[in-house]
Amino acid sequence: MKPELNYYFIHGVNGSGKDTQALELASVLPYSEAISTGNVFRGALKPDGEYGRFYHLLSPYEAQIAAGSLLPDKAF
Repeated sequence: MKPELNYYFIHGVNGSGKDTQALELASVLPYSEAISTGNVFRGALKPDGEYGRFYHLLSPYEAQIAAGSLLPDKAF
């Protein structure tokens, strides 16, 4: 039997505990994983990072990402 897929999105301001809550949920829910968009963006800001294949898309917005700002829709 395949596990049921559920998605949970946790949204909040910087420092509100989103990652902490996501990791807690992932530790108690079977077949789950926490994915942080901040980690994805930071990993894509290095050409050899985990998400380096997206470096060319995000490098122009490095300062905005570092400041925790939203990216413009035209970025993608």
